[in-house]
Amino acid sequence: MNVTNIRIFVFQARDLPAADDNGLTDCYIKVWNFEGKPLQTEVVNETLNPIFYQAFDFAHQYQTFDEAPPIILNVWDKKPALEYDKFLGRCLIYLD
Repeated sequence: MNVTNIRIFVFQARDLPAADDNGLTDCYIKVWNFEGKPLQTEVVNETLNPIFYQAFDFAHQYQTFDEAPPIILNVWDKKPALEYDKFLGRCLIYLD
């Protein structure tokens, strides 16, 4: 089994749906990864077009790229007053 180090660059998101009463969102992105460690961007407040400029590194074991599961980036709106944040969208990156 091969081990590959993967680096993900999260630059920006565009035209996110409004999730707050002011017509904007306080968003962040969680990166699902194969190691299971939590990876997420900083929260960017009050925008529909956040700029993150963050990088994440993790290792992945695979037989071939065709067999590797996708990397999943989930976009969330931060809701500090609630027990949960609001899901806004998802991006899948296939390694093949």
